[in-house]
Amino acid sequence: MPNWYPVGQPLAGEHQIAQLARVTVDDVPKYLCAFDQLSRTVKPEETGLHFYVQDKKFRSVLTKPERHLEQFLPFSSLLTPDLSIMSGMPRWMRIQRTHLSRAIGAFYQSRQFKVIPSIRWIDLSDLDFVCDGISSNSVFAVGALGNFQDLALRATFEDGLFEILDILQPAGIMIYGAIRAEVRDKLSLKTNVFQFETAMRARAREIKETYPAEFELFS
Repeated sequence: MPNWYPVGQPLAGEHQIAQLARVTVDDVPKYLCAFDQLSRTVKPEETGLHFYVQDKKFRSVLTKPERHLEQFLPFSSLLTPDLSIMSGMPRWMRIQRTHLSRAIGAFYQSRQFKVIPSIRWIDLSDLDFVCDGISSNSVFAVGALGNFQDLALRATFEDGLFEILDILQPAGIMIYGAIRAEVRDKLSLKTNVFQFETAMRARAREIKETYPAEFELFS
């Protein structure tokens, strides 16, 4: 493990993934802001910091997380880094990326940050390790980005959400991006669902509300 990893951090599962503290629905931030857009945040004390951006943009967080302590301090919470897991990637690499994401979360948690685990999978078989280290009756986050273009990926994402519900019995799910309304409604019957707009969608909504006539003209 790197020298920044907190000594004595509890581990979970066969692959010894870092166990993170339970997150309650009261810990869910009002807003989310991307790691590469911190300067645009108006109310950091009500904002969670997310990493649903290209991996290369937060490489420094993975290698030198201590460098960002002061930068992240104003935010109410941090999501664990959303490292890409792609189709065709070997299983050991998918495990390694999940391990690293939780390790970063453990580091910031040891520095008194509220850390919310972000889960990513590319195959339903990944669920046997991506859920390790997340407490039951807790809150976790997912990024629903790019799943609508590929029907197979969308099906795996949606099926995985419901399987995770059975595994973790979560207090809530934070969803960054768009999911189908019927899926959201079914999830809401079993847990609290907190949905967050992407920056692009939020900006489009602001333009539509400010200039409705012009928006209709060019849409």
